[in-house]
Amino acid sequence: MGFKVASKTFSVPQTTLKRKAEEEDDCNYILDVGGRPHGLTTKDLRALEYTLAVKNEKDHMLHWDKGQAGEDWLQGILSRHSELTDIPLMVVKPRKKMDPELMLNAAPEAWGVCSVSGWMTDELFLGWFKKFIEFSGAKPDRPVA
Repeated sequence: MGFKVASKTFSVPQTTLKRKAEEEDDCNYILDVGGRPHGLTTKDLRALEYTLAVKNEKDHMLHWDKGQAGEDWLQGILSRHSELTDIPLMVVKPRKKMDPELMLNAAPEAWGVCSVSGWMTDELFLGWFKKFIEFSGAKPDRPVA
């Protein structure tokens, strides 16, 4: 079914349908490039969207900041596409006390912890594992595949 027919059938403007289709295409591309965006920071994601928008000559895109999609775009797409979020990352920093500024460009939902050596410890792993269980919904009768 084309955009024109779908627009009339469902009483939705063609521009809305096209924008939704473009967003789906972008999400699929982001997943292919980022491998379930594990490893893509929010800055990477915003820059990638800007590149896609320029490449595809999107004229309806608003809120660009310094060669990347805006923060409002990022929050919007992440709220509409849960497949773009993976299990939250835990970032281990080699220090005694965590500085929130170290997480400014981290992946969405990531959290930072400290270890004097900068390496994972038993205590840090246990904290990550508890969050993994909570996030994944894993239970004895519902294991994570």
